[in-house]
Amino acid sequence: MLTAMKHLMTASVFLLVVLSVQAQQDTLYLDAQQNVVRKRAKAVELALVDEPAKEKTVVSFYTLEGRLTRISEYKRFRKVAAERILHGPTHYKFAGGTQDSVLVFYAGGVRNGGIFFYYPDGKLMAQGVCKGGLLDGLLQQFYPDGKIKRQEVYEKGVSQGGSYLSPEGAELEFSPFWTPAEYTGGMDALERIVAQEMRLSRDLLKHLGTSRNSTAKADVAILVNERGEAVGLSVLNSTSSKFDERSFSSVIPALEGKIFLPGMMDGKPVSSFVLLKDIMCQVRSVRM
Repeated sequence: MLTAMKHLMTASVFLLVVLSVQAQQDTLYLDAQQNVVRKRAKAVELALVDEPAKEKTVVSFYTLEGRLTRISEYKRFRKVAAERILHGPTHYKFAGGTQDSVLVFYAGGVRNGGIFFYYPDGKLMAQGVCKGGLLDGLLQQFYPDGKIKRQEVYEKGVSQGGSYLSPEGAELEFSPFWTPAEYTGGMDALERIVAQEMRLSRDLLKHLGTSRNSTAKADVAILVNERGEAVGLSVLNSTSSKFDERSFSSVIPALEGKIFLPGMMDGKPVSSFVLLKDIMCQVRSVRM
């Protein structure tokens, strides 16, 4: 009888903890552009938002089937993706588990600080440093037993070379640990496509027309999958909350059939971003 009562008390305490956690969290539906939507039918992802504290808001992201994909800290988490500011660690997860695949630190919405890559069993695969959103500085890669595999230096996301060793320590022909995706037509051509396909909303035009600063700038990231296809677009930073993903909604359809080279990590194609900085729109007043 006493044992049964202890089990009952334990179960009751567990239930109270679960109910308390749920009371402090909001479940939101997100569309393909990471904006909050009201109807589940329009959603591609779920976000479980902890009750915001003064310094941070912790958000856990899940597939609609309930698989955890990442956990991020924000200075603020708004309904519109362009108005959110990542600040602190983001834990990307391996499919089907809770183990980190990548841990990266953000400051003011940009990757700044350490970045760590893991094997599925939790062992460290590589570590480096990001500055201004790009790898910059020493990167080290390890074999599963902890032996050095690569040591190389990056400058603004581009490998400057280094050493590549076999498991036995023999020198191998060097190849970078990481190479970002790129557009085969060149960055200038890609920027022209983005500029031509911008669609400025009335709200943005009105805002720029009545503001002291008639110019808005944004950093745009185009997601390229493992097959070299442009499949998504995010606005990482913008000088105006109205200059967001809606202004670039026609870009991805315009890039259909365009050829990209996928990003490569340790010799394997991976999904990665092509970063376009300081994409600008401007409204000029007309004097009569």
